[in-house]
Amino acid sequence: MSNVYPLLPKLALNRRFVRDFLDAAEPCCALGVIEERKQAYPLLALRPGVVLPDHCTEHGFELGHSVLGDSKYEIVHFAFEFGGFATYNVLLNPSDP
Repeated sequence: MSNVYPLLPKLALNRRFVRDFLDAAEPCCALGVIEERKQAYPLLALRPGVVLPDHCTEHGFELGHSVLGDSKYEIVHFAFEFGGFATYNVLLNPSDP
């Protein structure tokens, strides 16, 4: 069996972004940008702090999002649901870089 995958694109990530994400205390979430064929795409990464069972990850996950707030504040909410295992909620303050 060959390990050559000629059609897979080369992805580019910022090294400091990856290092900071891997060094962060779990659970954690990160927002970033991934580049493929000189096209930038948003990246949403999650480290839940536990090993997710294979039966929960083989079908992927469901992602929900919402924006909460008024004229004084704004919060971005992401929900990662791994069917039959757990749901992880992330709250982000878009005013805090």
